[in-house]
Amino acid sequence: MPYAFNVEMMGDKATLRDDLILWNEQAIDLESLRRACPIDGVTLGEDSTATGAPAIRVIADMPGSADVTHHPFQGEIDELVECILEGRETHLNVHDAQKTMEICLAADRSAERGGRPVRLPLGR
Repeated sequence: MPYAFNVEMMGDKATLRDDLILWNEQAIDLESLRRACPIDGVTLGEDSTATGAPAIRVIADMPGSADVTHHPFQGEIDELVECILEGRETHLNVHDAQKTMEICLAADRSAERGGRPVRLPLGR
């Protein structure tokens, strides 16, 4: 089985699946999106799906590539080893992960409640 790292993000106006941006009703202005893109090395191009629907292709090193030289794995392992040797906490620890998950859960709850704010922390 080949290495896969699928990315999927769904919004109410558009969806990103791996390197393809799709929309339902109002087409995305490609030139505006290009001007707004803050990431060096990322370009955006006109494309279409297998069924012919218009789409925008994100052209960049993607995480699903078999070439993992641009992935942060080595730096993560190096930091972990340094932390063990120096007896210190990593810069991203389990408490940070908990906060990240709490924000994701709060966003889901807010969406379920019609966008009303959700008070944090969720767990007491």
